[in-house]
Amino acid sequence: MFTAFKRSRTTSYYPCSYGMIECVHRKLKSSLVCHTDSSWLLALPVVLLGIRSVFKKDLQSSSAELVYGEPLRLPGEFISPLPAERQSISASGLVD
Repeated sequence: MFTAFKRSRTTSYYPCSYGMIECVHRKLKSSLVCHTDSSWLLALPVVLLGIRSVFKKDLQSSSAELVYGEPLRLPGEFISPLPAERQSISASGLVD
């Protein structure tokens, strides 16, 4: 035996796993279609971040939390909110 290949026999079609992957592909495609202003290739990292950071009730965590062992810190969490007095400024208060 000159090569290190190992041959294993499997079925070519397994309906249970095929259905699960098709569900993932539908979710991915529907999320990418929502990004009409850019190409799908540019939108893919943001879409995947969103899919992986969503909390799943049946797992009681997100898929990223299962992989990394802690919740993801999304970019919006690093920006502190504006103070309450700056949020309620109206246009009439800016005009003399």
